[in-house]
Amino acid sequence: MPSIQTALRQTLEAHSPLTALLTGGIFDAGELGRQGLRPDTPNLYDGQVLKPCAVIRWRGAAEFRPHYAAEKRTFEIYFYEDDGNATIEDTLRITKNLLHRTQLEADNGGLWWVNWVSDFGEFTAAELGGASANFSRYEVIYLRG
Repeated sequence: MPSIQTALRQTLEAHSPLTALLTGGIFDAGELGRQGLRPDTPNLYDGQVLKPCAVIRWRGAAEFRPHYAAEKRTFEIYFYEDDGNATIEDTLRITKNLLHRTQLEADNGGLWWVNWVSDFGEFTAAELGGASANFSRYEVIYLRG
């Protein structure tokens, strides 16, 4: 059984309508290294144009009351595209429909109950040369292992 990080990425990558839009790929920030997405990241650019892509960023854990053995953790999915936000809006909608109120199974925590929390809103990603960006925040609840 995979870790929750792998299970989440595999769930997204297995959804063909999503991957058809995210032609630059779906990445886990923990696997990208200190500098994150870079111009030499494989398949990320078509010449000088950034392909639509997503990066999953995991955040810290906290107690989930009233269950003494449960925790909640958040993750964010950042979406980028070179210009505009039409693809970003479509990918936000697809991932919400795919992940909100679903369960993922992982070796670190058993069943993970996933809930969409919020969308951030459009912003410019300076680290990607001013690309358009947005992100969704999710919360997962699981049993402490």
